Amino acid sequence: DPVVAEPEQAEDASDNAARRPPRAAWQRWAAVDLDAALKEPARTMKEPPRWFRGSLQRAYGVALDEWERNGSVASWTLFLFTPRLLLTQTDKKGEAGAEELKQRFARFLRGEWAELLAETQQPQRHQERRPPQRELNPEEAKERKLEAVCNRVRQNEVSRARELLTSSGLAPGNAATLADLTDPAKRPPRLSREIPAEVLAHEPAVAFALDEDELFACLSTARKGRAADLSGTRLEHLRVLLDNEANWKKFAHMAQAFAKGQVPQEVVELLKQGRMTALKKRDGRPRGIVTGCALRRLISKAVARQCAGRFRDATAPFQFALQTRAGMDAVAHAIRALTDSDPNLVVVSLDGIGAYDHVRRASFLQALRDDPELASLLPLVRRFYTTPSTFLWMDDKGETHEVHQGEGGEQGDPLMPALFSMGQHAALRHA
Repeated sequence: DPVVAEPEQAEDASDNAARRPPRAAWQRWAAVDLDAALKEPARTMKEPPRWFRGSLQRAYGVALDEWERNGSVASWTLFLFTPRLLLTQTDKKGEAGAEELKQRFARFLRGEWAELLAETQQPQRHQERRPPQRELNPEEAKERKLEAVCNRVRQNEVSRARELLTSSGLAPGNAATLADLTDPAKRPPRLSREIPAEVLAHEPAVAFALDEDELFACLSTARKGRAADLSGTRLEHLRVLLDNEANWKKFAHMAQAFAKGQVPQEVVELLKQGRMTALKKRDGRPRGIVTGCALRRLISKAVARQCAGRFRDATAPFQFALQTRAGMDAVAHAIRALTDSDPNLVVVSLDGIGAYDHVRRASFLQALRDDPELASLLPLVRRFYTTPSTFLWMDDKGETHEVHQGEGGEQGDPLMPALFSMGQHAALRHA
């Protein structure tokens, strides 16, 4: 629905400038160990209260103004953590909870960011321990799933409801699940093939230019109900940037720098971390899925959509991982027809293990390097796929474990279907 700007939302950049936090606040924030903060669970509100949207907008403006002035690491990280500082779930409800949010915002404008972050890490704020799962009988499991599905539908999250209906639930948070998630045969912790020096050193002749309209479309149509990232940010939080033209323009400039790979390495290391959830597959084994940084997901989706046509052309006719008409339906129907017509015909199916986890990074990076129209993406993709990524998984005891991935791609990365297709294209063409 259209959002009517409140008076504080309509304030322009000059007002933000008049309320700039002291420089000492930026120095204190720069000294905070944010890597450690990511390892502490964050429980933020699904959406900012409508009356608080203007405050969140202005808070984002503080980080964006600083980024426009100097592009500092601190400005990037304050932007990433703004929802956590302001939208961590309150201890109280009603008017008392609203007053707590107002006080947080006042402290945010004074530059008390390090103190606000420390408060989100208090023990009472992150009791995330899952009790050991009691084995439910089929009827109990069915009722619990239906209740969760109905709750999603009530929140207008129909797609999430469908996912719940088809899910087998969570894997147990025990040592056996951890061993499976960290099995190097399933998730390689290091590169299996070195990335060529020419790929690491290559600088494209033309820098990638992110389409602002594509970014706007991706944010305005983003699905609700996605989990918060490690910093506590959800796409619903970022959507308030659409309410203010001045801040939107600044954010678009930040996103364009991101798409060119112009992000400080300290920030990249934070962006490469994600929360891992272990789902239980039909055979009972765990399958790790990752919730990555919301900012990275948003910008990568805009890049993927902008380059969709070129990716299709570059991988035709073998783009089986992309949403294109590549003939796979015809293959499936042909196999069914053949087996139906001949009772003695047997089809042997071979299921690969984690295709995304094993595609070689060197392959898709080389493919980008060799394509004149896609080489401009190389600086962005290199930032995230030349060193290992780190995923955090919490067991039933509330202990957080690191899962490292040094080869393959991240399943939550919107660019990964295209990169996967690029990486396997040469082998498919040769075959």
